[in-house]
Amino acid sequence: MKGALREKIYWQLPAWLWGFFIFALTSLPKLTPPSLGFELEDKVYHFIVYAVLGLLIARAAVQGGREPLRSGIRRMLWIGIPLSFIDEVHQAFIPGRFCDGLDALADILGLLLAAIIFVLWGSRLAEKDRSIYCNLVKCDT
Repeated sequence: MKGALREKIYWQLPAWLWGFFIFALTSLPKLTPPSLGFELEDKVYHFIVYAVLGLLIARAAVQGGREPLRSGIRRMLWIGIPLSFIDEVHQAFIPGRFCDGLDALADILGLLLAAIIFVLWGSRLAEKDRSIYCNLVKCDT
């Protein structure tokens, strides 16, 4: 039981923490990230933050190669897309923030980038991550 909990924490905790980090940031009334020097810079931040979330969700779904990558990508999109909409609606209730469909679009494009990365390099990433996990807990698989 202890090993199963440790394994669940290893694979899922980063995605959960990143998701909570996103909601904590979007709960701040006057969040002003560093300027990138162009007009739609906030969309770039959305894109990057959700691409990372997508990779972490897919990583949790495949757990080092135990499930097919397609399943991980499907789960990532099924979780990530509704989360991006929930996040945008949530911002409508925060003073100084607002709900923006273009932000949601940037979030979804970030998730799609994560899906592309997983298609191209997911097997290699999952294998490396599995070997890191096995080095930490000395597993046989």
